[in-house]
Amino acid sequence: MDKAPDTSALLGFLESHLVKSILSVHPNSLCAICPRFPVPEEWASESWWDWASAPSSEVKWLLLLRAYMGEDTQDMRVIPPVLMSLISAARSQRLHRSPLLITRTGPANQGRESLPGMSPKKAHEVTRMGAYILHLTTSRPGLTNVKHVVDIGAGQGYLSRELSDAGFHVLALDGNPVQTKGAERRDRGRGRQPRPSKGSLTHKTLHIATDTLEEAVSSWLRTLEGDPATPIPVLFVALHACGTLTPDILRTFLTSRAGVPGPPGRCWLAKGAIIVGCCYNLMSPAVDFPLSAAFKHAPTLSASHLQLAAQTPSHWLDTAASLASAELSVRKVTYRALLEAVSEPVHQTDPNSVPSNRLGRLPDSVYISFPNFVAHASSRLGRSTSYSSPSPRDHPLAMIGEEYFSMLQQRAEVVHILRCLIGPSIESAILLDRVFWLKESLMTPDCADHAEWDVDLVGLFDQAVGSARNMALVVTPVHTSI
Repeated sequence: MDKAPDTSALLGFLESHLVKSILSVHPNSLCAICPRFPVPEEWASESWWDWASAPSSEVKWLLLLRAYMGEDTQDMRVIPPVLMSLISAARSQRLHRSPLLITRTGPANQGRESLPGMSPKKAHEVTRMGAYILHLTTSRPGLTNVKHVVDIGAGQGYLSRELSDAGFHVLALDGNPVQTKGAERRDRGRGRQPRPSKGSLTHKTLHIATDTLEEAVSSWLRTLEGDPATPIPVLFVALHACGTLTPDILRTFLTSRAGVPGPPGRCWLAKGAIIVGCCYNLMSPAVDFPLSAAFKHAPTLSASHLQLAAQTPSHWLDTAASLASAELSVRKVTYRALLEAVSEPVHQTDPNSVPSNRLGRLPDSVYISFPNFVAHASSRLGRSTSYSSPSPRDHPLAMIGEEYFSMLQQRAEVVHILRCLIGPSIESAILLDRVFWLKESLMTPDCADHAEWDVDLVGLFDQAVGSARNMALVVTPVHTSI
C-alpha cells in the first residue's frame, strides 16, 4: 500500500461542516419548489453558493473535476477558494489506487480472456487475481503449504476455475443458486478440455454468514480429505464480496486464528485472505463500520456515504468515452433533480430526504433532452407536468423563466460533483478501518498463536479498464510456522 491518508486528517475531513452539509443534501431537494430548499447557513455565508448559481459559459462541474485531477490553468482561478480547499483535501484524503505490477505466468493464465461469458473487465480481474494468488502462494514462506482455497461469493466460478486449473482444491461458495448452477454448467461444458493440473472444484450454494461459512469449509474438507491429524491450511479469497460479506469473511478468519472454540469437527485453519469488497450500499453500518479502535470516532455512514463510496471521478477524464459516460451520469442526476421543479409538489416532512416515489432505471436514450426525460418520467411516476420550453404559464417557474431554470441546473450539477469528489475518501475510510481492525485483532492476547502478520491494501486491478473496486485486502503470515 502506498502512503495512506493520515487517519486523523481523513476523519477530520469527513467531519468538517462543509463536507457533512454537502453529504446530507440529496440533489433532488435542491430543485424543489414547494417546499423550497432551505440553503444551509454555511453555504449561504460562502461565495461558492452564489458562484454555483451565477450565469457562466463554463461548465462548472467539469471545472471542479479538472481541478480535482490537478489541472492548474487560468480558468481554474474562478473557482471559489473554499471549493479549491475542499478539492485539495479530497485529493489528499484518499488512497492511491495505482495497480500492482503483476507478471502473468503459469497455467492459471492461459487463454482465459476468451472464455465465453466473461467480459474484458471480468477477464482482467480474474487473470490478475489468479496470478497474484499464485504469486503469493509460491513466494511467501507462510503460504507455500496452502493447497486449499475457499472462493466466497464465487458467482459463475471464473476465479474458482482459474485456481483449480492452477492445482488448488477450491470450494466455490455463492448465495445465489442461479449463479451456482451456471458455474456448474460451465464446468460441464469444458469437461473434455485437458486440465493443466490436478486441482479440484466443488460448488455449493450457501447463505454465507460467519457460522455457515465455518461449517461449509469443515464439511468440504472432511469429504475431500477425511479426518486430518492436523488442521488443514486454507486461503480465503473473494472477488467483489458484496456489502457485509467482506466483514463476515474477516470475522471468520479472525475466529479461526483466535483461541475461540469452533464448531464441532473444524479441521482447518485460515492461513491467509485476499478479499476485494464491493457494494458498500449493502453494508450494515451499525455492525460493519467502524470496526477498529482507530476509527471509533468516525462519522456514522449514511446511505449517501455508502452510495458515494463507489465513485471513481479520477478516471472520468481518461478518454472521450469515459468523459461521455460521466456527462451522461451527471445529466441523469441533474434531470431527476430538475424534475422536482416542473412537477406537481410531492409533500415531504423532511426537505433533505430522498423522495419516496422512486423513478427507477430508465434507458439512456431517455436523457437525450430534458423535455424527453420529463415526458417519460412523468408517465412512469404518474405525475402531472406540462413542461414546455422551459416552463408552462401555470407553473411557478413561469414567473422566473429560463434564467432561474439554468441556475437550478448549475446548482444541482455542482453539488452532485462535489459529493462525487468526496466519495473516494469515504471508501478509503472504510478500507483503512478494516486494515486497522485486522491489525488490532491479530495482535490481541486472544490470538492463540501470537503470530506475526502482514495486513495490507493492494491495488490489484486497473480502474481505467472499469474495475472501480480495485483494492484487495491482503492478510498473509510472515513465518512458515504460523
